[in-house]
Amino acid sequence: MLNLAQKQEVSAQVKALVELANSKLNANMGLPNIKFDLRGSTAGTARGDFELDFNAQLLVDNFELYKTDTIIHEVAHLVDHNINGSQYKYTRRGPQRVSHGPTWKNIMRQLGGDPTRTHNMDVSKTAQPKRKFIYVCDCCKKELTLTSVRHNKLLRNPNQYSHCIGYNLTFKQALGKVSYAEAAQMKNTKPATKPATKATPKPKAPVAKKTPAKKKVVTKKPTVKKGKTKTELVLNAYQSILKSKPAITRPDMIKALMKKFKLANDAKGKARGAAYYNQSKKVVEA
Repeated sequence: MLNLAQKQEVSAQVKALVELANSKLNANMGLPNIKFDLRGSTAGTARGDFELDFNAQLLVDNFELYKTDTIIHEVAHLVDHNINGSQYKYTRRGPQRVSHGPTWKNIMRQLGGDPTRTHNMDVSKTAQPKRKFIYVCDCCKKELTLTSVRHNKLLRNPNQYSHCIGYNLTFKQALGKVSYAEAAQMKNTKPATKPATKATPKPKAPVAKKTPAKKKVVTKKPTVKKGKTKTELVLNAYQSILKSKPAITRPDMIKALMKKFKLANDAKGKARGAAYYNQSKKVVEA
């Protein structure tokens, strides 16, 4: 059971990391609210730049690993959101949220952590077997094991998740309440097939000789130069706005890009404008 001394040690480390981010990375953060209510196999979560939630049972069982990895991982999310806001990448299906991107990885290193997305802790005490479903990527044909949470989201919106960017997942099989290890074993087990029997070959019919067809002369069409890509147009617009207003703020730049490309003033339009901003800023500052 998580005791008071361990809670105080976690709070002290979070405070030290926030102070380091404020001084070293020019963040502007206060101390976040810290909770220990998380359940299941997730080690920790970060909400915006104001709250952390940790898995109390996993923290007790892996206290030293939490101090060197999980706590830094989640604080890095808070700092990334504080400095860069919500980040998106633009795909042909629309903007998609980026949580473990280059800025988060850089912050992890600056705070002394290793930028790894997932943990490898023993979750046998906390994880409850969930219903598993097998999906197949329409692009690479890889089989993926998804829980009922993601399965239900895909039923509501087939574009919610993908394996290869721009391609959907196709449902294949329901496995019931099994662990990931059992799901992997079931996924890799192939049904037994009967040995193929050789059929007696049929006699070949005589083939009539064909007169050689005349070769068609194909004239190559002149190549037409394509116009600028959407990425180049966005970058040019960003540089033009930045040149005319060097001190422009991030929100004003996003509004200017939205106006330039006639994006709707709703959540989707703002997300796409933010994606244009992040892409262009990354290229200009590279």
